[in-house]
Amino acid sequence: MTPQVIAAMIVDRTAWEVIAPQVSPKTLTPVTGLVFSGISKYYGLDQQAEFVDLSVLEDQVVAGLANPKWAPEVKQLLSVVSEVAPSVSSKNVKEVFRIYKEDTIARELAAKLASSDRTGAVDLMAEYQQLFDVSDIEKEPELADLVAERFNKEGLMPILPMALNEALDGGARKEHHLLVFGRPESGKSLVSINIACGLAKFGARGIFFENEDRTDDTRLRFWCNLSGMDKHQIRENPRRAQEIATSNGIRNLRVQPLSPGTPGEIKYFVKSEKPDFIVVNQIRNLHVRAGTRTEQLERAATEMRNIAKEHGVLVLSITQAGDSATDKTILDQGDVDGSNTGIPSQMDAMIGVGLTENYDQNAMRHLSMCKNKLGGNRWDRAFKIDRATSRVIEPT
Repeated sequence: MTPQVIAAMIVDRTAWEVIAPQVSPKTLTPVTGLVFSGISKYYGLDQQAEFVDLSVLEDQVVAGLANPKWAPEVKQLLSVVSEVAPSVSSKNVKEVFRIYKEDTIARELAAKLASSDRTGAVDLMAEYQQLFDVSDIEKEPELADLVAERFNKEGLMPILPMALNEALDGGARKEHHLLVFGRPESGKSLVSINIACGLAKFGARGIFFENEDRTDDTRLRFWCNLSGMDKHQIRENPRRAQEIATSNGIRNLRVQPLSPGTPGEIKYFVKSEKPDFIVVNQIRNLHVRAGTRTEQLERAATEMRNIAKEHGVLVLSITQAGDSATDKTILDQGDVDGSNTGIPSQMDAMIGVGLTENYDQNAMRHLSMCKNKLGGNRWDRAFKIDRATSRVIEPT
């Protein structure tokens, strides 16, 4: 059993339900057998589990070993599984399993043909041929349908401020992955809160995953943004604040604390609540299993992109810009801290938050788009901000 097949069963219970009944014990090595048994036990004990927590699985399998000598090999296998997991999704599990079955049947068939007992060889050959049934191949759409879908404004979600939205050719769609990045204290959270509140105001439901700032502080910033009142005004007139914010969609937003959280936790909430969009503040804090820090950051970004694609949700990720972005207005991909190629490669659009001393003194930020697969063009513009209400002010 390949690491890709194991990964498929770990990331998606449905994949396990499809694959497990077809697994032949004789095709498993002692180590893959232990891991497969652990996965089956995990899902068996938790009927609500949609995926397997890899850390918990490793602990359970190692703790249950009759012979501790297998522990290093179990950990090594799960380490490889962790590395390939981002490339496996519910959308490609059929192909992953087909490759596994192809390999299994080919080895069984070779063994049969090499022996004097060739009973069942014809059946194996027929089963092998069925693996290449082309009925599942997705047909290419007609040009007219493709163009109609691409330019259909229905389903577009506006990304505020409106000037930014225009640069994105009218907004973003579910399955897109956007990034907001900037130096510490540059206003990344403010820009992201403004985007989230704008989406909620237009009727989209969202979850703001918070592992950077205090959760209640973020909640209060939502209320300030959607009521147009600062925290002192809200304290003096909470009824008025609630009336305005409610009419502007505050109930479409909620904050989910993470400490620091894993992609698996985020996937759980997305699958359970089916939001239209999520914001992750910050992906650089997520706990992922990978080697170097650069690999960890790329892995986190890849996991978020997979969630966007698999679950049809717009994902807005937030991360830091490196020292190269200090006192700089227009940021580029190379300014992403720790992963200036890995993280950008997983984005459909990147919004940099530029800041200089002069900008800060004048309550301004410079938003720039150094990657824009949605609108096609690079873009930048200076904006006023209102820290008290966490708003990016629309130019008059």
